[in-house]
Amino acid sequence: MKKYVLILAFLISFNANARIITGEECGNGCSWNFDTDTKTLTISGNGKITSAPWSKDQNIQATSLIVEEGITNLGSWNFSKNNMKDVTKVSLPKSLEGFGAGIFYYSSLLKTLLIPENVSRIEEKSFQNTNIDVLYCAKKAENLCRRILETSNKSADILITYEKTKEGLYKSDGKIYISVDDIKSGNYIPKRIYTVEEASKVSKRTGNTFKLRYK
Repeated sequence: MKKYVLILAFLISFNANARIITGEECGNGCSWNFDTDTKTLTISGNGKITSAPWSKDQNIQATSLIVEEGITNLGSWNFSKNNMKDVTKVSLPKSLEGFGAGIFYYSSLLKTLLIPENVSRIEEKSFQNTNIDVLYCAKKAENLCRRILETSNKSADILITYEKTKEGLYKSDGKIYISVDDIKSGNYIPKRIYTVEEASKVSKRTGNTFKLRYK
């Protein structure tokens, strides 16, 4: 019995130290929370972010932003307030289709960003006053991504494009990756002899063998 009491006491103490701030919805079916310990703002739900209730709370000073799968559009100026100026890391979902105007206007510490492959709309001043020096972008959205670099404060920027293969993998600069995130981390699939187990994960099955289709 004492063992369970101690475990319960530990959990209560842990939850008390990790303070989570939340508030009104940020759109129809869109919710958010802020972890004061990790300084991470997380957006979840479906559809478009239409408001920024977190901007009303000066206790929120984010350094990291996570937009989860299901969100399709970032509304105009929603991350452009002073409490987002220290953001250095942004994670965006594959479901994302567009950026509103001035979305990261004050995020001058943001250096690297991966643009999801389904993004087809970037409005005026979305990335003005940022200092992005490395941008990862789907090949089909290259022109849109060049607009981001044009409005960034950096004078020397790097644009790294990628495209999806027929096998569902990703190709960038002659290398093959399992996911878009792997491109950013540099974790590519080396060209070598594969075991059957390894080949089954990266290749298309042809009869009783696997053919490495990306070569």
